[in-house]
Amino acid sequence: MHETVCNLVSGHCSPHRPIFNDIGYIINATMTAQDASDAINSLSDQERYTLLKHQFLPTPNYEFRSKLQYGRNRRCSRDFNKLYPWLVYSDKLDSVFCIHCALFAKSRQQLSQLVNIPFNNWSKFKEKMDSHAKHSYHKESLAESKAFESKIGPTKHNIAKDHKSRTSTEGPGEQKNFTPCYCCSAFLCKAMHWFTRN
Repeated sequence: MHETVCNLVSGHCSPHRPIFNDIGYIINATMTAQDASDAINSLSDQERYTLLKHQFLPTPNYEFRSKLQYGRNRRCSRDFNKLYPWLVYSDKLDSVFCIHCALFAKSRQQLSQLVNIPFNNWSKFKEKMDSHAKHSYHKESLAESKAFESKIGPTKHNIAKDHKSRTSTEGPGEQKNFTPCYCCSAFLCKAMHWFTRN
């Protein structure tokens, strides 16, 4: 377990291994709408910010898993977030979410795919995404997300500013003890709990 977390933090991740900036560790297909809501509400602002701005992004050579759907092997489109920038891919679940709705939808009790549960019906991908983009709750979630980012953004800026100030006054031996990171340690601890639980 220790080795796995260290590798994740250092960024040495390979496809299909857990990473702590994957919303698939927060919401999964077996949750009720209330479960999903409780899981999201339990996140700190910094944890939400990490998921919003630093969610796992497949590399150009990432191999998406295929699954048999309607008689054909299908997989997530490599250009999924170019067509729909609000989509994020969960490596854990091989599914996508609307990150803004997953994190900020207010009345989510009647919502399902892309918000409370993952979406991976690739044969219906474009149809589902085009439909989702038209919903009022999606537009409201986008606005909530933008407001949240404006509120949290200065925190990140201040951390980086503090780091710059410290590195200009500390000696080389002291600088290495400070790492500017808005992905707080509490999130990592919670991730370790999710890894062992799942």
